[in-house]
Amino acid sequence: LQQFLGFANYYNRFVPQYAKLAAPLTNLLKKDMPYKWEPKHQEAVEQLKLALTSAPVLVLPDPEHDYVIEADASDQAVGAVLMQDQGNGLQPIAYLSKKLHRAELNYPIHDKETLAIVIAFKAWRCYLEGRRSTVYTDHCSLKYLKTQPNLSRRQVRWIDFLETHFHYDIVYKPGHKNKADALSRPAHPWQVVSLDFITGLPPTTSGHDAILVVIDKFSKMGHFIPTHTTARTEETAQLFVRYIISQHGIPTTLISDRDPKFTSKFWKELMSLLGTKLAMSSAYHPQTDGQTERLNQIVEQLLRAACKDKISKWELHLPVLEFAYNNATHAATGQTPFFLCYGHHPLTPQKPTISATVQPAHDFITTMHELWDRTHKRLLDIQQQQKRQADRHRTDHTITVGDQVLLDTRNLDISHLPSKLRPRFCGPFLVEAQVTPVTFRLRLPATWKIHNAFHVQLLKPYQDPNTIFIGRQPPPPPLVLVQNEPEYEVESVLAHRRCRNGAVEFLIRWKGYDPSEDSWVPESDMGNARRPLHEYL
Repeated sequence: LQQFLGFANYYNRFVPQYAKLAAPLTNLLKKDMPYKWEPKHQEAVEQLKLALTSAPVLVLPDPEHDYVIEADASDQAVGAVLMQDQGNGLQPIAYLSKKLHRAELNYPIHDKETLAIVIAFKAWRCYLEGRRSTVYTDHCSLKYLKTQPNLSRRQVRWIDFLETHFHYDIVYKPGHKNKADALSRPAHPWQVVSLDFITGLPPTTSGHDAILVVIDKFSKMGHFIPTHTTARTEETAQLFVRYIISQHGIPTTLISDRDPKFTSKFWKELMSLLGTKLAMSSAYHPQTDGQTERLNQIVEQLLRAACKDKISKWELHLPVLEFAYNNATHAATGQTPFFLCYGHHPLTPQKPTISATVQPAHDFITTMHELWDRTHKRLLDIQQQQKRQADRHRTDHTITVGDQVLLDTRNLDISHLPSKLRPRFCGPFLVEAQVTPVTFRLRLPATWKIHNAFHVQLLKPYQDPNTIFIGRQPPPPPLVLVQNEPEYEVESVLAHRRCRNGAVEFLIRWKGYDPSEDSWVPESDMGNARRPLHEYL
């Protein structure tokens, strides 16, 4: 409801009696109003939809003014709005949305965002031809759509269509300023949740040797759930239902790393049935889910402080540590997770008095208070350490879409090379898209069965040695291992021909070799070069 009202409110100055139309819905969001959906609320929604798509909110286009387009894409659909400033601020002229068909669903996000722009220009071609237009997008890499050096055949067709018929500029507009996103940020506790595992712990008497850490992005509340490293995906799902969904409901978004448990078909199907969107961190960089990673470090430090010499009994301390963490003021919010989640502070046990008659109970409360005080002091120390070290090793990067970069090999399987001779970086690879401000998608060889989005800390700008040593011929790249067999890597397919016996051959440009090394290769030997072959065809 908040998302719908947030989107509609942007156009409230163009809708007559907007406040009156939206009153039943805004009243429903008041703190003291119970949330009960009634026919009057549904009627208000329908009236607002009608007002947003009919006169006078949709103005007539004026050919004397330039146009503004805001386009966006999601996993399943694309949408856009055409607007003009005719002296009263930007006003919408038309809307469009289109569900992606099966082939388009497989497009990378860069192509989906480009497709949204292309569909908008095709739909509104009668308005946009002959006029200057500005396109706003929340996908940063589209700024370089006209200048990126390497394009697929599909991108070439799209750009040819746009450049031939239209005069346009593409401007990056962050998602929080883009109306097409319709306020997709978390607005209440346990809407966006992240989870991760702490492993390598000594086994307890219950057989647990790991902790499932779940944290709410809004309130920062965390749950520390004991488990074991051999737990199957189904067992992890049961823990998630028992400790999270039963207490807080079903989240809309779940953030995790690429642990096999979270990439399995069972987990994806379960989240799909629950209506929860899965968001994965970039390859080999768990810091993408930085909030959970930092909490993991805090939990480990708290356990070390609490357990001391009784490390095998760490599971007994988890409930008290969880309580202490959730009742401590969080630096990011200025409030305790308990208060943000429930609206009040929890009751805490009173310190025992001398008159206590049952000694075991007296000892238990005393021990718990000591552990609680020690945990609280440790949390304050950790926050101070994080504040001092936050930006010590952080530097601005200069990588943009279309650049050539080297990839850190620390997480790659290159065990076939002697340890002392293993390269620290491999590549260069083309930067195809910018997924987030610090994550980039690379064009990797088709034989590399790894995720192709990497954090900027694993990348290094590539400097062509020919620009340093003019005239020097660079050495050829190392052979690529395919099923433990070395192969040359195909850069592109240049031509094809049919032999007398009916067989088809392709003229190949080899990666790292000059044109004099081009050679004809039978189609039967092209099994591991599907991507360049597909781009050629």
